[in-house]
Amino acid sequence: MNQPSALPNTDTPPPEENTMGAEQTRLLYAYLPSSFVINVLLALILAAIQSSDVPAHSLLIWLALVGGVQLARTALLLAWHRGQPVRATGIASWLFLFRAGVIANGVAWGTGAWLLFPADNIVHQVFLAFVVSGICAGAITSLAVDRLSTFGFIMPTLVPLIVQFTLEGDEHTTAMAVMVWLFLIFITLNAARIERSFRENTLLRIDAEKREHSLEEALNLLRKVANRVPGVVFQFRLRPDGSSCFPFASEGTRELFRLSPEDIREDASGVFAICHPDDYAALMESIRFSAQNLTPWHHEVRTRFGDGTERWLFGNALPQRETDGSVLWHGFITDITERKIAETDLHIAATAFEAQEGILIAGADSVILRVNQSFTEITGYTPEEAIGRTPRMLSSGRHDAAFYSAMWQSLLDTGTWQGEIWNRRKNGEIYLEWLIITAVKGKTGEVTHYVATLTDITKRKSAEEQIKNLAYYDPLTHLPNRRLLQDRLQQALATSSRNRRNGVILFIDLDNFKTLNDTLGHDKGDMLLQQVALRLTSSVREGDTVARLGGDEFVVMLEDLSEHVHEAAAHAELVGEKILANLNQPYQLAEREYHSTPSIGVTLFGGHQQSMDELLKQADLAMYQAKASGRNALRFFDPEMQSVVTTRAALEVDLRQAIINEQFRLHYQPQADGDGRITGFEVLLRWPHPERGMIPPDQFIPLSEEIGLILPIGQWVLKTACEQLEQWSAHPETAHLTMSVNVSAKQFRHPNFVAHVLSVLDQTRIAPDKLKLELTESLLLHDVEDIIVKMTALKTRGVSFSLDDFGTGYSSLSYLKRLPLDQLKIDQSFVREVLTDANDAAIARTVVALAQSLGLAVIAEGVETEAQRDFLFSHGCRNYQGYLFGKPMSADQIRAFMLSNHTAG
Repeated sequence: MNQPSALPNTDTPPPEENTMGAEQTRLLYAYLPSSFVINVLLALILAAIQSSDVPAHSLLIWLALVGGVQLARTALLLAWHRGQPVRATGIASWLFLFRAGVIANGVAWGTGAWLLFPADNIVHQVFLAFVVSGICAGAITSLAVDRLSTFGFIMPTLVPLIVQFTLEGDEHTTAMAVMVWLFLIFITLNAARIERSFRENTLLRIDAEKREHSLEEALNLLRKVANRVPGVVFQFRLRPDGSSCFPFASEGTRELFRLSPEDIREDASGVFAICHPDDYAALMESIRFSAQNLTPWHHEVRTRFGDGTERWLFGNALPQRETDGSVLWHGFITDITERKIAETDLHIAATAFEAQEGILIAGADSVILRVNQSFTEITGYTPEEAIGRTPRMLSSGRHDAAFYSAMWQSLLDTGTWQGEIWNRRKNGEIYLEWLIITAVKGKTGEVTHYVATLTDITKRKSAEEQIKNLAYYDPLTHLPNRRLLQDRLQQALATSSRNRRNGVILFIDLDNFKTLNDTLGHDKGDMLLQQVALRLTSSVREGDTVARLGGDEFVVMLEDLSEHVHEAAAHAELVGEKILANLNQPYQLAEREYHSTPSIGVTLFGGHQQSMDELLKQADLAMYQAKASGRNALRFFDPEMQSVVTTRAALEVDLRQAIINEQFRLHYQPQADGDGRITGFEVLLRWPHPERGMIPPDQFIPLSEEIGLILPIGQWVLKTACEQLEQWSAHPETAHLTMSVNVSAKQFRHPNFVAHVLSVLDQTRIAPDKLKLELTESLLLHDVEDIIVKMTALKTRGVSFSLDDFGTGYSSLSYLKRLPLDQLKIDQSFVREVLTDANDAAIARTVVALAQSLGLAVIAEGVETEAQRDFLFSHGCRNYQGYLFGKPMSADQIRAFMLSNHTAG
């Protein structure tokens, strides 16, 4: 049913009353369904109970009346639900209709007090009163929100019952009348109190809802404003446990943090996770300080995202302490990346303007508008002196009008000019400058300014010269170095190829230069090199090249000699002899006079037949040939030298391969006493090359010492010999034998030599007194103290020592008496001619006598005849080694040899 339009209406009430009426009406209509059920049920129950004492027609009339009212109210409820009233005028009408229905329902129940009241049946009368009172009490619950509806029901319902009880007139009915009156009064007062409470509560709720609505509207407005403000408006809470969150954050978080406000509402860790690692500590410290002191928070921080993007943010907030100890900030965060970039650009521009280069800014009329500090430092003109003048004040006068005309033409054509220019400082000094001028143009293309950058390149030019000298000249002698020599040699080869004239390279090495450095010091060596450079330069023509390759090596290159090789060679020899003579003159090294000699290698070149490296190698080989001839000599290169070098290089490769493939073998030569009994063996190294056959030791031992392979070879020889000695100790016929092992000077000087020997002794478990190490006299030329320490350490373990080839070198007697030697060995060169050469015989006798005086044993090697043995025996030598007692043999041959020697003995 639609809302009636003809119902009475009142003036429009205040908004609060409108709301109150709407709430009352809503609650009243909400209770209608339960009211219907209660009314119908109670009416049926009452009719059923009273049917025995009330006429049937009265019951039917009353039930019809009550049922009709309920049907009318049901129709009203259906109309209410279909109408959904919202306007204040409509609410008043619906409230009016509801009240009318309630009054009608009260009248219907009040009629029941007459129609259903049984005479002379107090029980049924009381039951009627009970039901009527009960329905009135229920009405209080459903109708109390509206006082008029409550009174409109209970008054017509109870008043007829009171009247009926009063009219009966006996004491019971009178008492019932009084009781119903009291009940009426009681529920009326309760109804008034309940309605008053309802109205108060409803008004409070309405006010709260209005406030909440207003707050929500304000919050929505704040959100709208905050979401439109660039950056993030936020609340940030730092809890006492150290955790944090953003209770409120505007939508700007999606752009600044790449997080939604919901992502950080309970946990702010996502925001801190994007903080730049370098800024994290400072950010946390700023938050801590603001929380501790409740001071405003201002901070700049960088963020870094997973894709590498970095942004600068600035935060500004005010803190407040909360009751639970948390700190809550209200503030905003903005993106200041563009500002930081601008600041950086501005800083760079300012720094660039004050850079090392001088900068001059002039107007289109060439009048100077601004200069930087470097301009003042370069030119000497202060900004006050330069501004307002033109760059012509710097003119040196060294450039003509054509030079400046070309400069301006370039500016007109291309907008820029750069180049070297001579300018004049304020003090009159002329300097070389690198100048760049750029024309600045406006939007229409006209020149508005000129910007010039100027660099004083005077020092740079000087530095370039110094760099050139360092790159191409030897810093000690100021002669060309290897690099410049190669350039000049390349040019000389090209020139020689064109004019078919020969050239010469002389490779010069100073003899015993290392000894000079070791004895007098490197400063004296440098003095010698400088004086040699001067003498070499004075020994050649002005156009010839004298270079220092390094150390004590010099190269002289002679160009444009004769077309004939023999004439060119004769000229080279003449120059070489001149150099020899000049370099043989005494040198004055500070207060000391010093004599030095050179070794010179010479090679000729003509055209491109040889490469530069080949020529230098040939001259180097010739120089070594000069050294081999006795030094202080000059030698020419020939192909035979190259063959020797090639063979040596191949031998070096094979020597390294021999170590890897274990190609070496040990042979053993017997040593005997005066009775001819074999007392031991000397180890001899043999190399049976798979292709070249047996290579003599004098070919590969010196090479192995030179290239450093003597160490692994010597270690292998010592270990193998000791292992052989261990095998001999197991057989009676060889158990007494000793083993003599030669040790090179390089091997003995190695820091780990003693440790290695002791390790081999421990591994092979041989008696140390069976091992004899043979040393050469050359070992005694350097660091004798170290030699004595090492020999003593081994001597303590029982190892004995023999001085090999005694008499062929130089041995200081003072050293001999200090060395823990056991034996001197007479070299075979003296033994070979001991019977025919008086000198050799005298040397042999002297060695024996010296050994006896020092308490040392003597052994002679190279004894091949009995006459030699008898001579040596007669002069006190009791130990021998040579072919007379046995040739070198392999280990497999020794046992048979010893057995035969034992049988013969």
